[in-house]
Amino acid sequence: MAHRIELGIPRRLPRPAPLEGVVEHRQDLAVTAAGDLGGGLLGLLRRTGLLLVRQSRGRAWIPACLWMGLIWFMSSLSSPLGRDPRPSLAFFGNLAHPFEYGVLTLLLLPTAQRFQGWIQFDRESLGGRIALILSYAAIDEFHQSFVLGRHSSPLDWLADATGMYCTLKVAAYISEPEATSAGVGKRCLYGVFLCCLAAGFTFLDV
Repeated sequence: MAHRIELGIPRRLPRPAPLEGVVEHRQDLAVTAAGDLGGGLLGLLRRTGLLLVRQSRGRAWIPACLWMGLIWFMSSLSSPLGRDPRPSLAFFGNLAHPFEYGVLTLLLLPTAQRFQGWIQFDRESLGGRIALILSYAAIDEFHQSFVLGRHSSPLDWLADATGMYCTLKVAAYISEPEATSAGVGKRCLYGVFLCCLAAGFTFLDV
């Protein structure tokens, strides 16, 4: 039995089967039938996911670590938006928080355990990755407190966590056999709304 992550609440479900018609595991290779991936946004995201899992779990750590290094470098910059940025520019700067950690989450997914060539979305597989992302976000916020012109904020950390959550939500949904492009679109829009809301909340700390 495996714990499926759904809206942050673990549910006890049988271990899921791979996407029907999407992934076959033959001789340790993920073989895909492009016509069975679905069309529109769903098909695009599934193809992206399959490209990511073509990496071995070990090699998948390389782009994830490079992205973590880039996040650290960006956090080391003093006043990257200028000393007194316009509110609109400052908002997009704050929106970078969920974007950075959403991408990090996406890059870390291929390092998790897989079942017949597809990522397992359960607590055992992803719990450590979630802890790593949240811990790194906290360390990065602490690091910013030592950078001239920057400051550390729990609201920034919350924005980082929001980006992670929204990415996991969409990624888990597209692994479901009954997923649709309309369902993906709704979740993407909901994710964008949450990320914008989290970016807006960061202004409360100013």
